[in-house]
Amino acid sequence: MNLIDILKTIYIMAKVILTDAIINEMSIREINRHFRNEDESDKWPICGKFNVTERAIRKVRKFGLNGGLEYYLALEAEIGRIVNDERNW
Repeated sequence: MNLIDILKTIYIMAKVILTDAIINEMSIREINRHFRNEDESDKWPICGKFNVTERAIRKVRKFGLNGGLEYYLALEAEIGRIVNDERNW
C-alpha cells in the first residue's frame, strides 16, 4: 500500500466519521426532510404507485426513536425493505 492509498483510506474514514456525527445531531424533522428531498418513488420498481418515503416514515415513527443516526439508519433500512419487496412492484 503506497502513501496515496493510505491517504485515500484516511480521507474516507474521516468522511464517514464526520457524516455520522452530523447525522447524530439531526432531528427527526431534518432527517425526514432529507429523505423526502431524495425520494425516487417515481422510478422503477415502484413507478409512482405510492410514496415510499412517506410509507417508511409512518412505519419508523412507530418505533419511538428520537432522531439521530439510529432513526436515519432505521428509515434507510425501511425504504430499502419496501423497494425490494416484490409485492410492491
